[in-house]
Amino acid sequence: SDAQLAGLAEIYRGPHTSTGAPLFSGPLPGSEYLWNLAIGDSGGYGAFFGDVVFADAKWDWRTFNFDTQYETVRNKLNPLMGAPSPDLSAFKARGGKLLQYHGWHDNLVAPSASPNYYSSLIAFEKLKGSKNIDDAIANLTPQQIAADAAKPQPAQDYFRLFMMPGMGHCRGGAAPNRFDHGANAPPSNRDAEHSAVMALERWVEQGIAPERIVATQYVDNDVKKGIARERPLCVYPKVARYSGKGDINVATNFTCAPPDAKNGELVAAMEKAATAINQLREVIEKNFDNVGGKFSEEARRMHYGESKKRSIYGDASADETRALIDEGINVRAIPWSRRDKSN
Repeated sequence: SDAQLAGLAEIYRGPHTSTGAPLFSGPLPGSEYLWNLAIGDSGGYGAFFGDVVFADAKWDWRTFNFDTQYETVRNKLNPLMGAPSPDLSAFKARGGKLLQYHGWHDNLVAPSASPNYYSSLIAFEKLKGSKNIDDAIANLTPQQIAADAAKPQPAQDYFRLFMMPGMGHCRGGAAPNRFDHGANAPPSNRDAEHSAVMALERWVEQGIAPERIVATQYVDNDVKKGIARERPLCVYPKVARYSGKGDINVATNFTCAPPDAKNGELVAAMEKAATAINQLREVIEKNFDNVGGKFSEEARRMHYGESKKRSIYGDASADETRALIDEGINVRAIPWSRRDKSN
């Protein structure tokens, strides 16, 4: 029905305010068969929000207000679950190596979150010597971000991302999804070519960074039923490409190659991010007061009851933003899309 299609479009769109400002990405097409675990009256996550965020065992998820309660959730859960900072300098300095994976069919955490975090690492490494890194990052165009993510970066010296086609949240799904990344991995995946854990170990101990890890899919996702197919997972943004010869269920018949310039996951994700940023800017400029460089001062005045509370936006450095947050002032740093001279 039209109503069902409208509801489906809202799910793909992701959460947003009543004025249309995007808050987070939605799930991707193709992941619908997993949605029953996360949407509606399935139990777990409504109860989680009630217990952890609102301290109310009887809290009803239907009452959630994205305009007034979204920041409450962020402020409560970010210290426990978030990774908002791209500054991994201390981790890098002590020789740390980080291997991250994410399923493109993840039904709980939007898949675009991981490529977006990788892009933030690239931007930080590229601009960390800038006199004003916040302004420098704000002036990056979506095209620059996509171009940077498509080529080798210093961030890959300590961070590698593997995006997994068809995999759901952490495991499972309709594609190869076993690569020794959890307690349920099969014993056959016990070498650095098939095991994320052993690939990470080899990277740390031998300096060999993983370029690909072979994932296995078992018949009906049951190890006892044998292997259905294997497919290489490629270090992001590369994707597995069929060579054109041999069994499509055998990993050696695939190579890791850059995503197609027109249809690749990278370009799609960057275009979606750019659209969301531009929409957010339009909503803010229309509904918020611009206080420019006096943002920190005015935010404090409102917080301490010295001026009337209202929605504002303006400029603040990273240090100023952290200071406001440390004082318990509810502010949010957002990427500010570039305007041409006509705007």
